[in-house]
Amino acid sequence: MSPPNPPRWADALLRLLCTPHLLEEVQGDLYERFQADYLAFGQKEASRRYSLNVIGFVRLRFGFGQAGWSKALRTRTHSNNQTPYPAMFNNYFKIALRNLWRNRTTSVVSILGLSVGLASGLVIFLLVGYLFSFNRYHAKSERIYWVVTDILNDKPQPTDVTPRPVGQVLRDEYPFVENAVRLNNVFGALVGVPDGKGGMSKKFEESRNICFTEPEYFNVFDSEWAAGDQRAALSAPNTVVLSKEYATRYFGTDQAIGKTLRLDNKTDLTVTGIIENPPSNTQLRYDVLISYSTLPGLWNDPGMMQTWGEPITMCWVALKEGVDVARLDQTLAEITRKHYNAKGAGMYKMRTIPLHEMFHMPGYGPAPRPILYALIVVGVFLVIAACVNFINLSTAQAVRRSKEVGVRKTMGSSRAQLIGQFMLETAMLCGAAFIMALLLTQLNLPMLNGALWMLRADISVLDLLNTHAVWWFGSLVMLVILLAGLYPSAVLARFNPVAALKGKPGTGRNGRFSVRKSLVVVQFFITQFHHWRHRDVGAGEAFENGRSRI
Repeated sequence: MSPPNPPRWADALLRLLCTPHLLEEVQGDLYERFQADYLAFGQKEASRRYSLNVIGFVRLRFGFGQAGWSKALRTRTHSNNQTPYPAMFNNYFKIALRNLWRNRTTSVVSILGLSVGLASGLVIFLLVGYLFSFNRYHAKSERIYWVVTDILNDKPQPTDVTPRPVGQVLRDEYPFVENAVRLNNVFGALVGVPDGKGGMSKKFEESRNICFTEPEYFNVFDSEWAAGDQRAALSAPNTVVLSKEYATRYFGTDQAIGKTLRLDNKTDLTVTGIIENPPSNTQLRYDVLISYSTLPGLWNDPGMMQTWGEPITMCWVALKEGVDVARLDQTLAEITRKHYNAKGAGMYKMRTIPLHEMFHMPGYGPAPRPILYALIVVGVFLVIAACVNFINLSTAQAVRRSKEVGVRKTMGSSRAQLIGQFMLETAMLCGAAFIMALLLTQLNLPMLNGALWMLRADISVLDLLNTHAVWWFGSLVMLVILLAGLYPSAVLARFNPVAALKGKPGTGRNGRFSVRKSLVVVQFFITQFHHWRHRDVGAGEAFENGRSRI
């Protein structure tokens, strides 16, 4: 059997870039390492490690910029003291740990400051992300519209309802409408569980989360079914679909198909379907859905479904793909003219509200976009302030490490190597700060969810595991490491070795630490701006009472 050989492309890369008089020594060492890895791990793992060793040699030897590569290829002359190996990372890591332990007080302060700022930013970003996600989990959310009616009196009066027949007319007569569903909210209902003897074994006063709706509801909005037939569940009068939570609440189990509920002590409803609990990031949170065809019998009005009168029921429309909502708006105006006389047509104006924007519209949702954007700005400022504070603390330690830098430069360390070592220390600090920030965030989220109890908020650090959040969080980690590590490490690496050994770490430039001074100014500006926005001028109560006491 032929002896194992390392990857040819890695060998070719090494021969191309390594100084000729060092090639034999470097290649020999790498071959010995390859043979040992082959005996210990096999051909595949040994080849992988050999390739990584070559790549690590090239990256550390010639730098990352195009200019460094061009110079290396042009001259191919390098001194022995600039030939690092991947094993040097272990040395960098040990030195970083020793330096952090030696300056543990400063390290702890740096970690705490950065972690608190990052945790504050993360809480804000999680909150904003949660609020922006409202009503967007539906597959058709971009095509679903809420039809509402404005009553045009002397002062226009907006409502959230339409005349009853509108939904059926849109569904039956206009092909560009994929589906439409009517819905009536129920507030203050009494729901009971019959005991089979004319009474009720349990009674529940429900103030919300109950509605009358049609089977089309499940074609317009996404619901995950646990039991029952989605197509037939609400097709008959006196039927009801429950969420798992409410089925367990009423019957002690979510296996409730065929069981009976009693509405307001007079109408028995048969459970025909069970759905998974709706997510919290929706304004359409319904746990009890009663068939819409129950209404005529409940109100003893058989013709109510075809009555064109005052707006009284909610209507949701899902358009077919590619249909412009302007076409729906024109159709609503046409329906108004067709089914009302001149007086009625002049009194009512139907319009549309997109589902995905409803939560952010004044009058229909509690989270206007300007407020959310302002929160994002606050979160960004908090993260920037934390990074600025971290950078200032790092650069403040530069003088204390000047002799170390001088010795390393005298021994032949390049600027890139020094920056790499200090960046590693910064990355370790930032990593610890991010871990602590995640812990602080998780500790504060129960309080945030409690403040949003009306929304049933369930914000969690695990929300950062989705694709967009991972990309954003990873970018934030890298950005913080670069912002908080690149400048301090560049300052340290720029020290004049002779001056550094004398304890006078001049950088060879006038206005030393000018960037640091600029960062202090930024911190001062943020502090003063916050003070200006929140200062107590002593005139609030006087103005509220309509008189001046200044």
